[in-house]
Amino acid sequence: MTLLSLAKSAWMMVLVLSFGFLDPVEASTSHLLKTPRGILLRVELEIPAKPARDYPILIVAPGQSCNSKSQLFEILSRDALIAGFTVLRFDWAYCAVHPQNPVPSAFLANEIEDMETVLKFAKEFAMSNGFARPNQIKLVGKSQGSFVAYKLFQRHPDLRALALLTPVCTYTRDGQNRPMQVPVSVGAQNYPGLKTQNRPVLFISGSSDEFCLSSSLSELVDGAGPLVSTLLVNGDHSLRIVAPDGAVDSAATTANIEHAVRSLLNWLESGVSTR
Repeated sequence: MTLLSLAKSAWMMVLVLSFGFLDPVEASTSHLLKTPRGILLRVELEIPAKPARDYPILIVAPGQSCNSKSQLFEILSRDALIAGFTVLRFDWAYCAVHPQNPVPSAFLANEIEDMETVLKFAKEFAMSNGFARPNQIKLVGKSQGSFVAYKLFQRHPDLRALALLTPVCTYTRDGQNRPMQVPVSVGAQNYPGLKTQNRPVLFISGSSDEFCLSSSLSELVDGAGPLVSTLLVNGDHSLRIVAPDGAVDSAATTANIEHAVRSLLNWLESGVSTR
């Protein structure tokens, strides 16, 4: 080994010791995709510096509020890249078209088309290079994104696994946003067909999430296939830790999100049921 090589190795070791790990991103690029209805959709593609052995792709569907760059998704993307996933993130097309009034389409028809466009791009990307494999695509969807991701998962039997972050399985307020005396479970209508599901599906819900009470989540997966799992973590619909006075505990929230993300990625990598 030359002196130059020794010096380089020593410097790399200093970086590892100082920061715990090297930058997990090999490349990060932004792409404008045209949907079948002619709307442009921006997608962020991140390639890991060290891909996992099976070259997996993770497509992440955000919630209704155009939150693909939120703390939750930043942590998810960071840790997924460390784990060797190629990551695709995007916001719904309406986020750019109507930023002041970001309202989804009726029956989420446009949003389903948006994610279908991202899925097509992911498969084309995988076929054109060695960084990813089209038969190793896995989906994550949060809240509204969980509806859309679940719909795509049903449509495409080649998709490997699906993780649903903060799903919506309970209505606790009426049309005027008033608390309902008796909450209504809606998981079966939002995520139909779980009893015949033969691929891995994971529901991750917060213990204080009024959009998916633990009783409704248990009812939803009761009798579901053996590959359908649930994980209850702390936090509300954004996995925030909120004090009785309404203040958000930032440090506890970050730790809670990191725990949820680690659990999600461990599940995606191992396929072991958490139920």
